[in-house]
Amino acid sequence: KRTNVYIDGFNLYYGAQKSFPDCKWLNLLLLCRNLLPGNDIQVIKYFTARVKALPSDLDAPKRQDTYFRALSTVPEIEIHEGFFQTKKRMMPVVMPEEQETPSFQGKRKFKEVWDTKEKGSDVNLATHLIADAFMDKFDVGVVISNDSDLVRPIHFARKLAKKRIGVFKTQGNRGREIMKFASFSKTITRQDLLNAQFQNPLTDPKTGREIHKPLSWN
Repeated sequence: KRTNVYIDGFNLYYGAQKSFPDCKWLNLLLLCRNLLPGNDIQVIKYFTARVKALPSDLDAPKRQDTYFRALSTVPEIEIHEGFFQTKKRMMPVVMPEEQETPSFQGKRKFKEVWDTKEKGSDVNLATHLIADAFMDKFDVGVVISNDSDLVRPIHFARKLAKKRIGVFKTQGNRGREIMKFASFSKTITRQDLLNAQFQNPLTDPKTGREIHKPLSWN
């Protein structure tokens, strides 16, 4: 069966890879082939965004760029980038210090914070899934995400385009709703991730240069 895979990159990262640092050097094609051994995987569309350096983690963009370079060595993988939107917002403090004093009197304290949200990935994923389904670019589509916002696109691809749509989610309670709307489903385990790691170092076939896994991912 012709199979396309649509991956919510940050959902996969925060749902699985972040919890297991030794699983971050993930070969998405190998993961999908292991999970779908009888399928002909045509393309893997990976939806993500470029992270920005934070005072607490200045090297995050460098590590992400290294991983993107590793993914780019696999012809079947397409990287589709959204963006981060950062703005100032007034947010309530969970436990203000004044709450411990008589003068607080039940008042709620707010502080100005930087609010950073990733934009575009879920919309881009949904758009590609539906467009590819109606253009008959696959027989089976697989969505790797826990995001319940993808329920309707999955429903449309199944019921209107008459495609089989699977949902693979990470471990935990999130994602149970989206699995109800799938033709088939699976929970990705830590062992699944461990079984699908890139070699280290990895050789870029285009340049011949070695790509080394970030040290903090060992």
